[in-house]
Amino acid sequence: MTAAEAVLLAAGGVAVLALVPRPARRHDRPIDTRSNARWRGRRRLRRWRTPGTASDLAAVERLLSLSVSSADDEHARLRPLVTGLARQRLADHTGVRLDGDPEAAAAAVGPDVWELVRPDRPLPPDRRARGIPAARLRRVVESLERIGAPR
Repeated sequence: MTAAEAVLLAAGGVAVLALVPRPARRHDRPIDTRSNARWRGRRRLRRWRTPGTASDLAAVERLLSLSVSSADDEHARLRPLVTGLARQRLADHTGVRLDGDPEAAAAAVGPDVWELVRPDRPLPPDRRARGIPAARLRRVVESLERIGAPR
């Protein structure tokens, strides 16, 4: 992998991470220590804990790197992530359902994203072949960002 591809993967990872909605986790909420018997007598709330974004970024970066190097990882790992992102972006910004009208969905997400998320996409013939080219991955990320963006 060249330095340019590595930079592209890192930038794509940051962009994909920014698009992924983060569900609330238990440790994202303040914990009322007054109700805990072990902490009785203390009159404070614990501070908000922020989740480790470095580990999330590393996971996305690893997923993108695997998807470029292996057709199986592109299909089994990248495809579900892009499908979920496209479905969410379409639901948030347009009236198009990814599972609904295929022509409208293909037009809304663009050809590069549609090639990954289309329901009739076959398994790769050679699982160990190269995965998605870095330039196409960049176009996929850009297409996802454009869904619902003002024109």
